[in-house]
Amino acid sequence: MAENNWQYLQPLRVANGWTIDINNLYQFDLNKENLDWYYGEFLLCGTHEGKKLCFDSSYEPEGSPDGFLTVRFFSMKSADLMPDQYLSEWKTRDKAAFIRAIETFMFTGELPFNP
Repeated sequence: MAENNWQYLQPLRVANGWTIDINNLYQFDLNKENLDWYYGEFLLCGTHEGKKLCFDSSYEPEGSPDGFLTVRFFSMKSADLMPDQYLSEWKTRDKAAFIRAIETFMFTGELPFNP
């Protein structure tokens, strides 16, 4: 991948206090032709030290056209800021819903749910 790939990162609204630790989420449509953009252990990860919350996300199973965008939400230990308590996991094939779920969590602390 080229050095200017940062230009193709997915736009994201980030609430005050949040740090995006890993950002490998690109704005390419999620389809069979673009699956190479969704490879990697993590797509997007964020932490909020003050609220002791974090999330990580990935595409699972990696490389499968039938996969899901998956985000996991955690609370963190106060001393070492490592994920401590699993709060929820949410999966979707809808990239806009995926972004909305992460943004909502950062701004409100509300967890999405799978119907």
